Amino acid sequence: MEVIETTALITINATLVFQLLSFLLFLFIIHRIMIRPLDRVIQERNFFLDQLNEEITEAGDEYKQLLKQIQRQEDQVRDSALKIKDDIEASGQKTAAELIARTRDEINAMKSKAQQETAAKLKTAMAATQDEAMSVAEMMIARLLEPNGELR
Repeated sequence: MEVIETTALITINATLVFQLLSFLLFLFIIHRIMIRPLDRVIQERNFFLDQLNEEITEAGDEYKQLLKQIQRQEDQVRDSALKIKDDIEASGQKTAAELIARTRDEINAMKSKAQQETAAKLKTAMAATQDEAMSVAEMMIARLLEPNGELR
């Protein structure tokens, strides 16, 4: 037997070809068993994430539309409330004006009645005073003209 001594790092012989073929077979099997399924899972995950991003974008757009719709409805409700408030204020002012007018009419009627009553009482008092003055005058005349002719 002869011992061959070589100091080279790589020797090219049949074992190298066999190792190369087994490495390529190993890569083929690993690719079939692990890499393809992982690649498929990664693609499915990416597809799922893309769909999720699209749904998030659509949900964001829908949120913005709903927000605008809510703001429009809020503005409409606010306008409606202001209109109702104005109507209530106008109705209250109208009712207050009617109440004030009615009260003025009642006050004027009471004033007129009081004036009429006062005038009637004054007329009665003047008549009574005049009658009393006439009776006092008649008494004075009667005493002044007594038959004996003397003044008392």
